[in-house]
This record gives sequence, C-alpha cells and structure tokens, in this order.
Amino acid sequence: MIYRKFPYFILACVVLQSPVKAQTHPDLGALADFPKQDRVWLGAAIGEIAINPFMKIEVKTLGTLDWRVKTGEIVKEDQIICLTDSKKIELSARELDLKKNKYQNSLKDIQAAIQDKKKALQTSIAEIEVQIAGMTLTETENKLLGSNFAKRLNAERAGIQQELEISRNKLDSDYFDVAIQNETRSLDLEIEKAEYEHEQLQRNSEIRAPAPGRISIETNEILKPDSLAARIIKDGTAEARLELTDPRLRNAIAEELAIQITGEDGRAYQGTYLETLSEQSMARNARIIIFSINPPASDQAIPESLNGTRMLQIQKALPKPGRIVPKADLIFKFPEEINKNGWAQFIEKRWVGSKVTYVGPRDLVILKPDED
Repeated sequence: MIYRKFPYFILACVVLQSPVKAQTHPDLGALADFPKQDRVWLGAAIGEIAINPFMKIEVKTLGTLDWRVKTGEIVKEDQIICLTDSKKIELSARELDLKKNKYQNSLKDIQAAIQDKKKALQTSIAEIEVQIAGMTLTETENKLLGSNFAKRLNAERAGIQQELEISRNKLDSDYFDVAIQNETRSLDLEIEKAEYEHEQLQRNSEIRAPAPGRISIETNEILKPDSLAARIIKDGTAEARLELTDPRLRNAIAEELAIQITGEDGRAYQGTYLETLSEQSMARNARIIIFSINPPASDQAIPESLNGTRMLQIQKALPKPGRIVPKADLIFKFPEEINKNGWAQFIEKRWVGSKVTYVGPRDLVILKPDED
C-alpha cells in the first residue's frame, strides 16, 4: 500500500475552491463533545516490532570464554557475566601477589644498603682527617722541601679539606633519610603500577550485561572477531524500533514521542518512549528510537502476531490531556475566518475562554477553561 502525504496548504486551497462541500458539514457542537486525550497524532512510519526482544553480546577478543553465569540465568544490568582472558588474569594476580610479598624484604635491603653507605662515608671521613693531618708541614720541613712544594701540598690539602666538608654535610644532614624515602617511594610506585595494570587487564577482559534479562549463551569459544557470544532476552516485553526519516519528524524531541499499533485482534497497543540509539548505516548516522509497547490491560500479554514489520502511528505525548479537535472539521466550515485570524484567535472566539496548546498536522489540542 502506498501512502501519499498532502501538505496543509493544498488542503486549504481545495476547501476554498469548494464552498458547496463545506456547507454539508454539521455544526461543531460543544468542545466537551470532542475526546479528551493525552496524545495527539503526528504521522505514520514503518517500524519493527519485537516480542521478547534481545540484545546481542559480541566479543572481539580471540580465545576461550570463561562464563560466570549459566545459560537461562536472569542477570542484572552491568553484572559481570564473562571473562575473555581468565588465565592471563590469574597469572597477573599471582605476579602481583609475589611483588607484594617481596616488598618488605626489598625495603629492608634498601635500608641496609643505605646504612652501609653511611658507615662507609664515616670511615672515609676518618681516613681523610688522618690524611689531612699528615699533610701539615713543620717549619723545618718547609725550609728543607722549599716553598713551591709547600704551596702544592697546601693546595692539595685544601682540595681534600673541601671533599671532607662535603662528606660531613652528607652525614650531618637528612641526605640518607631522603635516599631511603626515595627508594621506598620507588617500590611503592612499582606496586601501584602493577595493581593498575592488573585492574586494567581484568577490566578489559570483563563482559558485562548491557541490560537485565535472561541470558542465552551461544558459545564458549571465540573463533573470529565480532562473534556472537550470547543474547540477553527480555522475556514478557515488546519493543518497537523506529527510524524517523520523514523530514517533518526527524527533529522531533524523542522523549515526547509515543506510538500506537493496531493488532490483528483489532486492539490498539500503545508504546511509550524507552531510549534513543545512534547507529551507523550506509555511511550515515541513523537515529533509532526504541519504544516499550504496553498491553491493553495488566493481565494481558502482547500477542505474538504483533511481531514483525508494521505501520506505526506516531504521536506526541502531551504534558496535560486536552480536547482533540480535527482541523479539517474547522477548515471546511470556517476557511476564511481561520485563514484570516489563525487558530488561536478563532478557537478563543468559537469556544470562549478556551486556548490552543498544540497545533498538530491534522488535530488541535485545546484546553477548556475549567480544565486549564
């Protein structure tokens, strides 16, 4: 079946050229005679209905899957259901545990090594002091060895004296304490890095449930990238999947949309907004709107016959219920007045005190004074 959509201005022109037909419409009556609803029609589009919909879980990592749940089990959203590299995680955990066990011994080794350096420096200072004392000449030695030798000796002794001062400053300051602190921090950093790498490995290996539902495990082995590993099935629910391609609806606020489907049983099934998905399709970014379909009554199930491709009536969910008045009823009766004054002014005069809250493609939403 082919659906043709005619813009409003064509309809108005036809009406203006057919005054005789307009006179055949009866009086509009009271506003209370029109139905009061919380939705108004926007358009129609083809969508996909899924009874007991499911979400695919695809894995890109090659290897064996380590399932943490059993097929048929009910899982919660974000629950860890599988690991893709459990053996590597186990080895990483053992390596991290070994590094932590070695930590205290390594810390003791560092402290002992620093103490040995401190003692060696103390010994070196004592030896330098003896060496400096041996380089002091008496007057007789100065005369015998000459002034040039004495100058060279004094210069050498001054250099050794400077080295002694540096060593004493190291010994008297916090030099060795800072050295121990730095080595300890280096060990801590090594442990922290190992913990982070282990956590990253574990996090990258985890597969979590994208939604609550019943899990159906498809395989334990991943043979190629993007293999289907499992499905999360939402039992007892129905969803509609819709891509808005109509330019007049493409920019509609998804959260304000609703749908209605008529089943083979003649019942009208309502759908409420659930979520919006963004998918890449044929080199373009497609906006997919998902609706949750509600049964006519709480004790009724959605029939399996509703499953598949169907025409969906797209509606706008109203913040407050209003009277739904078909625009055609008014256009055929009062074309000139509506074209001259507009909808809002015409409605205020036609039903005093009422106001238009929304102008849809084919209907007006009007609030009575006592319903405002």
